[in-house]
Amino acid sequence: MYSSNRVQVYLEDGRVGEMEICPPRESHQEDHVMKQRRVMEKVKMGIRISRFSQPSERCPPLAVLATVSSCGLCFKLEASPSPAQEQLSLLYSSCLRGNKTAVMSLGEEELHLVAMYAENINNDRPCFWAFTVAPGIYDSCLVMLNLRCLATFACASGETSHALTRRSISEEKILCI
Repeated sequence: MYSSNRVQVYLEDGRVGEMEICPPRESHQEDHVMKQRRVMEKVKMGIRISRFSQPSERCPPLAVLATVSSCGLCFKLEASPSPAQEQLSLLYSSCLRGNKTAVMSLGEEELHLVAMYAENINNDRPCFWAFTVAPGIYDSCLVMLNLRCLATFACASGETSHALTRRSISEEKILCI
């Protein structure tokens, strides 16, 4: 289906490295699969990071994006096993330590790259998970989370995430700490 699983990553106009793109596990919702494929095809030409999100003070970026993304995880990126890619490692560690995401514009959506620890504990290569959201949604949620006007939670099964405002919390009589 995909001719190459490698993609170049740029920070503005400067190349920072090469990563391998991995599709997520198959989803049972066909519209999500089609959207994920369209996004993956767009980024095959290169991921051009235009900015970084503001830092998240209360929740990890993964929790926020898993809640507000309409189709969940689009794909995963892992640094190619080529020689050390110092610029890519700096980008990765900056996102990880700063609790922020790297953002690429996709026209009517934004692609957010969340720095993640590799699933294999022996793998120290940079790894990102990619999510799409409408422009401004992630930043708006962070503002409300940081002001304690919004809460996120995930069900124990991990299948469903919800966002709650103070109003919906009081209407549902849900106790939040």
